[in-house]
Amino acid sequence: MRRINVLQMIGEFTSGGAESVVVNLAKSLNREKFSLTFTARKDGPISKNLPVGSEFVILPKRNGFDLRHLLRLIEIIKVRKIDLIHSHLFGPNLFGFLAAKITKKKIIQTIHGRDCFSTWKRILAYRLMLKFTDKIVTVSDPLGTEFRKRVGEDEKATIVHNGIDVGSFKKIIQRDKKLASLGLPTRSKIIGSVGNIKPIKGHENLIQTMAILRKKEQYDVILAIIGEIYPKYASYKTMLDKLITSLGLADRIFFLGFRDDIPEILQAIDYYVLPSISEGLSISLLEAMAASRPIVATDVGMNSVVIQHGVNGLIVPPNSNEALAEALQKVISDPELSEEMGKKARKTVCSKYSSEAMSNRYLKLYEEIVL
Repeated sequence: MRRINVLQMIGEFTSGGAESVVVNLAKSLNREKFSLTFTARKDGPISKNLPVGSEFVILPKRNGFDLRHLLRLIEIIKVRKIDLIHSHLFGPNLFGFLAAKITKKKIIQTIHGRDCFSTWKRILAYRLMLKFTDKIVTVSDPLGTEFRKRVGEDEKATIVHNGIDVGSFKKIIQRDKKLASLGLPTRSKIIGSVGNIKPIKGHENLIQTMAILRKKEQYDVILAIIGEIYPKYASYKTMLDKLITSLGLADRIFFLGFRDDIPEILQAIDYYVLPSISEGLSISLLEAMAASRPIVATDVGMNSVVIQHGVNGLIVPPNSNEALAEALQKVISDPELSEEMGKKARKTVCSKYSSEAMSNRYLKLYEEIVL
């Protein structure tokens, strides 16, 4: 039987949860059943992880409606004989939808976060697309609820939870050697946080929490923040730097920028914290769980569904620096609790949030739509 030709559309192959989902899904799909083509407006470091043998095409796009971008997309669909388009995030969802309607191809659109509802124009666009699309997927239960509330109820809307490659976290590493290579002190307790540097990720709260910890705790604690700094958020990063200096934490907080060795870093740190103000189903949270790290996360998105408070991690209210500091203090002061929560966190992610579980769900949607 002929393989199904699938086009995966993403905005940019920079660091981010949606990009990781695309790669993990691609790696998990049966290559005997599917032929994969990828498009993005801009290349980035994550594209090197795409499966060997797949085709990747960069389609530059100007701001706003770019007719040339749409026409090139239509050309690729025809030349590659695409059977199914799977788009991710608002821009690709919109242009993928238009191209699908023009070429009369099937399409699945995936929504990864609340930014898809950030303006009334986007909400209106999804309302219109919902009537004519084949499937719209949200990646978490809260996101699905918000979609139904803002866009509308429809049997074409469904939920597929994100999944990660848990096998990437089996490698045995030398902690001190890894930390030293990152410029981090090996004798300190290391708190790690992964998330691109932007306000919604709650870095300002985390920095203020470190100031509270420094006053309360006798432990030597260091914070390592891993995440890309986009030009549009340069002023936010400047504000964070000033805050760190004003709090006297310049020797306590390290920005590591974008890293392509996240599995190794997560296994080298001692604790993981997710201080986000908003989330869908956080890929970085799932990765920290796969690394068996003791976790403290804010009660946003799917965090309190994935994490059972006191069992496989700790959940605190968002924007509560005192609560975040108290929870971190608890995992730091109780090594036995931390170790047990880390083990249970890995069991949770392996059983419920693996890339295999995610790809199997998408596979059913693909076959339901195309076959």
